[in-house]
Amino acid sequence: MNLFLQARDFLRKCRYAVVAMCVVVLSQSATAELNIEVTDGIDDKVPIAVFPFAGESPSRRSFSRIIMANLERSGLFALLPSGGDAPPQGSAIPDRLYKAWLDRGIEKAVFGRYVVKGDKRQLVFELVDAAQRRRLLAYVISVSPERPWEAAHIASDYIYKQLTGSPGAFNTKLALITSQRIKGKKRRFALHVSDADGHNAEEVFSTAFQIMSPTWSPDGQSIAYVSYENGRPGLYVQRLSTAERLSYVEHTGQAISPDWSPDGRYIAYSGSVAGNYDIYLLDLHTLKKRRMTKG
Repeated sequence: MNLFLQARDFLRKCRYAVVAMCVVVLSQSATAELNIEVTDGIDDKVPIAVFPFAGESPSRRSFSRIIMANLERSGLFALLPSGGDAPPQGSAIPDRLYKAWLDRGIEKAVFGRYVVKGDKRQLVFELVDAAQRRRLLAYVISVSPERPWEAAHIASDYIYKQLTGSPGAFNTKLALITSQRIKGKKRRFALHVSDADGHNAEEVFSTAFQIMSPTWSPDGQSIAYVSYENGRPGLYVQRLSTAERLSYVEHTGQAISPDWSPDGRYIAYSGSVAGNYDIYLLDLHTLKKRRMTKG
C-alpha cells in the first residue's frame, strides 16, 4: 500500500468513541445544559415501546427513560406509549398480550427491573418481538452506584445491535467545544468530554483563543484539536488521564482537520505551505512529518 492510500485510510473514522466536531454556544450561565436533538431520521422506523422498569426511580434520568431517549435519538426507532404494565420477567408472555401490542402498533418491547441485593445493584431487562412472539434478548447488567446511568447506555447498545446488526455507540463519549461570551465581546472557548447523550459534561481545557475540530485517539485516552492561540491554526493533543497538553506547532506549522491513524502513532492533517494546503502525516514517535499530497 502506498503512502497516499495510507493517508486516505487514516482519515477514515476508526475511533474508540463518538466525536461531535462542533461549537456549542452557551449563555453566560456556566451551568448551561447541553441538549442534543436529532431532527431527521429514516421513514421506516421500527415501532418499539419501553416499559417503566420495576424498582427504578420515576425521574427524567430513570433507566427506561434513558433507553427511550437513546433509541429515539438514533433516528431508527419510533417510540410508542407502552400503554400498561410490563409482563413478569422470565415467564411466558400470553398471546393476548402480544396481540394487544400489535394492535397498538408495537412490534418490539423492552421491559425490566432494577434490583438491589446488599451492596449489589443490577439492571435486568428483556427485549421481545411481538410479531414473532419470542424473546430476542435477556441480560443482567451490573449497576455502578457512582454512574448508574451507564447501565442504561449499555442496555441500549445491546438492543441497538440486536435490532440493527451494528454496534451501538450510546455508552461512548463526545468531545465538544463550547463558546461562551464573557465581559462584553470577549469569548471563552473550552474543550469538554461528555456522555454520548450530552449529559455529565466535564471541562478538560479552556482558553481565550478559538479551538476546533476535536478528534479522539483510537484508545480513547487523548484528543487532538486545533487552536488559534498563536494567531494561526496549530495542532495540539490533550491527554485525558494526566491533563497534559502537548503542542506540535513547531513540528507541523499551520495545521487543520486532524485525524488519528488506527494504531495511534500518526496524526493526519491538512497543512499549509505558501498558502497551499496538502495532506501531511506527523509521526508522534519521531516528530517527523511527511507530505502525502501535492496539488
